[in-house]
Amino acid sequence: MERMTRMPDFAIGASRLLDTLRDETGAGLSCGTDVVEISQFARDLQLGGERFLRRIYTQDEILLCGGDTQRLAARFAAKEATAKALRTGMRGLGWREIEVLKLPGGAPHLVLRGRAASRAEALRLKDWAISLSHTHNVAIADVVALARN
Repeated sequence: MERMTRMPDFAIGASRLLDTLRDETGAGLSCGTDVVEISQFARDLQLGGERFLRRIYTQDEILLCGGDTQRLAARFAAKEATAKALRTGMRGLGWREIEVLKLPGGAPHLVLRGRAASRAEALRLKDWAISLSHTHNVAIADVVALARN
């Protein structure tokens, strides 16, 4: 099997599109997606217990999810997706620095603190959109941020 030595054409096209947007408007996009397998997450949650919860989630997130494994998994995926949008992964970030709450109408809302907020500021990421979904088997989160001058 031959190794890929260059970016595929669709990736080059997407990269050029984002560069064109950035050049013409001063704006750019950053996105992240993550999928969590509910059964594995439930095992990790059971093994880690309260210590796991307090390490990953803020008190407001814990209260919001009410112990619902699928909701917790979706927020875990959102934290990972946000770290990808910040272009760092979780390395150098604290789990509780990325908080996923709810707006009054029920839509998820992202709050960044500490190093996560500093990284977003360094990348000029100002406007964030987040989408969460889950089934009995998987939880998924998509995060998109718009960079502005």
